[in-house]
Formats: sequence, structure tokens, C-alpha cells
Amino acid sequence: MNNLPWPDIFVDAPSFDAGNSPDWREDSLLADVIALLRNRGLVRGPGQFYGFDPHPAAAGKLDWDKVTVMDALEWHATCARLLDGVA
Repeated sequence: MNNLPWPDIFVDAPSFDAGNSPDWREDSLLADVIALLRNRGLVRGPGQFYGFDPHPAAAGKLDWDKVTVMDALEWHATCARLLDGVA
């Protein structure tokens, strides 16, 4: 197990830590935000994502109060509908 907020993802945490600085991880992966979401009780399972409802493209902004755990297929379908102009 690693000390990252998503211990189930990275099997080889030492190589992940060595290749990515803490600043890069925070800027790119939002590690602190994920930890806060988990503290709020939003814990994703296998095949799930943290997503926004409504999607930021539809809402016009990122609203961290609208984060939810979503099935990967549901999230990708939502993104595809937005790209197609259907949503």
C-alpha cells in the first residue's frame, strides 16, 4: 500500500513518487482535492470516476460542491454527448 490518496491505483508507488514531484502531483492529479473528497465520504470504487453533475462544460464552471462518484461508462457517455452537442 502507498501513502497516496488513491492507494488502490498505483502498485509501484516508489517509482511513481520518484518520477513525479509533489508539485506536479498536486497540479496534475489534484491529490489534495481527492483527499478532501474522500474525507467528505466520496470514495470511488473500481471502474468509477469523480465527476461533476452537471458536467463543467454544461455548467460553465467547475463547482466542487457538485462532485459525485460516477460509473466510468456513465461519465464517458456524458462527455461524448457534450462533444456531440447532444447534451
